[in-house]
Amino acid sequence: MTQANRPPRKPGRFNCASIPESLIDAELFGYEGGAFTGARTRGKPGKFELASGGTLFLDEIGDMPLNLQASLLHAVQNQEIVRVGGVSPIPIDTRVICATHRDLQAQVETGQFRADLYYRLNALELRMPALRERDDLAWLADQLLERIALREGLPERPVPSSLRARWMAYDWPGNVRQLETALLRFLISGDERLPETTATKHLHAGAGDHASPATTTLQAHLDRERDAYIRRTLADTDGDKDVAARRLGISRATLYRELRRRPPTLAPTGLGASSE
Repeated sequence: MTQANRPPRKPGRFNCASIPESLIDAELFGYEGGAFTGARTRGKPGKFELASGGTLFLDEIGDMPLNLQASLLHAVQNQEIVRVGGVSPIPIDTRVICATHRDLQAQVETGQFRADLYYRLNALELRMPALRERDDLAWLADQLLERIALREGLPERPVPSSLRARWMAYDWPGNVRQLETALLRFLISGDERLPETTATKHLHAGAGDHASPATTTLQAHLDRERDAYIRRTLADTDGDKDVAARRLGISRATLYRELRRRPPTLAPTGLGASSE
């Protein structure tokens, strides 16, 4: 069958971190009847069989136990599986897409992930930027607000511009899941609070009695500290944004967003708003 007249692939999904290690092989590759205590008499097909002719998404592949990675490599490489308790290989036609939040190359170097499996899976690598590195956070928040309100049957709330500014300045260590939770809380109760990051807690703990609650807010204080640190870093790197971004531990896109959000006077000459 040619690619042109091939029917659309059916989807399947498996989270490698959510299943007990002792059950992963049975869930992925299926099992024959009586293969283990509690097994169905007639056996059961696994995710690879069920997704044959389609696509299997393996989430959190970096959590796949090392002792099961050889079986996974065989399935991906040879397009066949052997059920637990079985002896005959079963041909499959399954495309595999994987995702992980871990550094697989580092895991390969430490022996936590098989090198041959890593290179077999890594045919096309797509890096999903962290939420703090994206330039579409405002758009994404609007989309999520609309979706959450519809899903939960909640009335939409107008979002104050001050809250939007705080969303843009926040680091979102929990990425989209954390953003969605914050938006749900806002829609339910109007609560505009954001959790403190490690950096925020450090600054807050070190403020002592020097900060006056009557004249400033924590967010305003943090914004000034953030601006000053970015200015010093840009000055130290003679305005080189690539070097500055690396020193700050953020992406170049995030640095540009910071510069666009702050008044031009906060940046050295020539480092204000950019068209990039």
